[in-house]
Amino acid sequence: MIYSLRKRHRYTWMILGILLPVFFVAAVMAIPEPAIENEFEVKKPDAFAKLVTTEENEAFLISLRESDNLPGLQVEATAKKPITTSDVTLYFSYTEADNVANAGVIGKITGTGTHRFAIGTITRDIKHFFILFYDANKKEVFDEIKVNL
Repeated sequence: MIYSLRKRHRYTWMILGILLPVFFVAAVMAIPEPAIENEFEVKKPDAFAKLVTTEENEAFLISLRESDNLPGLQVEATAKKPITTSDVTLYFSYTEADNVANAGVIGKITGTGTHRFAIGTITRDIKHFFILFYDANKKEVFDEIKVNL
C-alpha cells in the first residue's frame, strides 16, 4: 500500500473503532421496554341461547339474541378487522342518522373480537333498527348496520 492509502486506511479504522461501539450502545438503548401484560381477566357475558337475526358489513357482524329465561335482548358485536380508533361507542336508533343525538347508548367496543351488550325489549311491531358506530374522538358516526327483525 502506498503511504496515502495506508494513512486513509488507518484513519478509517480509527473512526470505525470509535463509532461502532457508540452505535451499538445507542441501538441497545433504543430497544423498547417489554409491554406489561394485563393480569386481570375480563369476564365476558355468555351469549343468549336463541339467535334472532344477524346482519353484517365488511367491518362488523351484529347478532341479536334472546334468552328463554331472561328479559330483553342481547346485541353481539364482532369486529372482523382491527378498529383504528380508541373510543368506539355503539348506539341504537330507530332511524338512520348521521349523529347520535336521538340514539340510545348500547356500549363501547375495543379491538377485535366479540362484545355482548344487554338491551331492553324491542317492540315487535318495528321492522328494523340501526346500530350506529360512533367515533368519540372525531365526533362522528363512521359506520352503521341496519338490523332487520
